[in-house]
Amino acid sequence: MAAVIETKNLAVAFGEGDARNVVFHRLNVSVEEGEFVTLVGVSGAGKSTLLRVIADLIPSLEGSIEVNAVRVPSRRPIA
Repeated sequence: MAAVIETKNLAVAFGEGDARNVVFHRLNVSVEEGEFVTLVGVSGAGKSTLLRVIADLIPSLEGSIEVNAVRVPSRRPIA
């Protein structure tokens, strides 16, 4: 089966310089059709951030995201 959601080497951070907070770096995720996935983690671990990046609501710094084999176009600079 093909992955319906796939991230490769995904990186997301907020802030600049010394205030930069890396949420995740080199994150690889593959969700196959028919799979059920649960995101579990402490508050601030990046669960909602991952979903927002996949939905292209916030930009990624590096890596790629594909949903149903279509690349999510983000990689805009963080303003």
